[in-house]
Amino acid sequence: MFYSKSMEFLLLNHLELRQETLENKSLYHSYFFIGWKTGFMVNKNTIYREIVSIGNELDCRLTLTILRHSFAIALVENGCDVRIFKRSWDMHLY
Repeated sequence: MFYSKSMEFLLLNHLELRQETLENKSLYHSYFFIGWKTGFMVNKNTIYREIVSIGNELDCRLTLTILRHSFAIALVENGCDVRIFKRSWDMHLY
């Protein structure tokens, strides 16, 4: 497993809050990052700025590309076949 139990808790909590927000707004979509007030997708530039900001706070260079590659390495190191996730990433869905 490439994430901790605390990360699992945070992910499940996010998904529950996301579901509640979408139900309250009578919305249905598959976006992971949403605005809590609107329920709509968060702009990718907003996500990028937040990730870079977190990197600055940690005094390290952090970008979406670095996160994507780190995640891919963790998947491969934990036995995932690279072909499983390569197709979706080749479509540039982030």
